[in-house]
Amino acid sequence: MTLNLRITPFLRRLCGTAHSGSDSPEPGKEEGPTYQLVKWPELPDALHTAEVMGALSVMTQRPVTAHWFSSRVKWQLDKTTEFLEGLCLSGEARQGSVGAALPQWPSGQ
Repeated sequence: MTLNLRITPFLRRLCGTAHSGSDSPEPGKEEGPTYQLVKWPELPDALHTAEVMGALSVMTQRPVTAHWFSSRVKWQLDKTTEFLEGLCLSGEARQGSVGAALPQWPSGQ
């Protein structure tokens, strides 16, 4: 069953998930390392929120900055950076730099 494509934008606006036209971080906030998931992390139940799971899902497709992640999950930047660094230390994410290509999500996982 497919959802009528004409109603999808309406539903996204209604649910507050409308695409703003750009997934890039705020202007001037692009500096700093980027992070991309290489393995889905084991998270405590408290982090199983729509915002966190949605941001992690994006990270499986492309690298994001701490500013971008922070704005999506509505965390303080220092908490976000600590979380993302922890993912890197555990081998669940890789760190890169803005503009650098990171490896794609491994196939078969």
